[in-house]
Amino acid sequence: FSDLQRKLGEAKGGAESTASGFSGLQSAIVTLNQAWELGQKVVGKFTGALTELLEVGGKFQQLKIQLEGVTGSAAAGEAAFAWLVDFNKKTPLQLEDVTRAFVKFQAVGIDPTKGLLQGLADAVAFFGGSSDQFNRAVMGMTQVAGKGTLQMEELRQQIGESIPTAIPMLAKALGVTVPEVFKLVEQGAISDKIAFDAWTVGFKEAFGGASQRLMATWPGAVSNLRDAWTLFLNALAQSGILSEA
Repeated sequence: FSDLQRKLGEAKGGAESTASGFSGLQSAIVTLNQAWELGQKVVGKFTGALTELLEVGGKFQQLKIQLEGVTGSAAAGEAAFAWLVDFNKKTPLQLEDVTRAFVKFQAVGIDPTKGLLQGLADAVAFFGGSSDQFNRAVMGMTQVAGKGTLQMEELRQQIGESIPTAIPMLAKALGVTVPEVFKLVEQGAISDKIAFDAWTVGFKEAFGGASQRLMATWPGAVSNLRDAWTLFLNALAQSGILSEA
């Protein structure tokens, strides 16, 4: 009987040892899986950061080439970019959008530093507009400049929708009623210069400082943080860090 008890005890010990071994193996597998998941997350974060760095660097390389093209030289392009960085600190818009607007204005003969770009940014900010509305108004104005005259499509569908007071503001500047503005537009009697001069003055009088006031709010602070992050990534991309890696 004692011999049987001893054998049973040995069997029990062997079973416990085997169970302990399986438990240890299971723990090792769990730990390995956790390490794999963590590694995947790290690689994913790194890949995402690298992709963002490349995208930002590539975009601003293109924009700087465009700035050089519309300003006439690399030095003038650098000066324009520095002006844009300072300009954008006082607007809730994204630096990329403002830079593209500068390039488009300059390309069609509108000097962005003479007040129209600032007035447009202030007007969009006043009405709580988004980058999409700003870009839409920019597209409308560049089309007007390209055609040489103000036409109904740009007035109503692009500029007028982005800035609700743009049409009555133009009528006031011309000393006519809104219906009379439409008639003049249909006749092709309002040149791009007349319209832009009217809006430059009108935007400043009605909305001057709206962008800067918005920068004192939470949305303005978030916009500044986004631009700061974008400029940081661009500086990294231009530093040659990728070629050294």
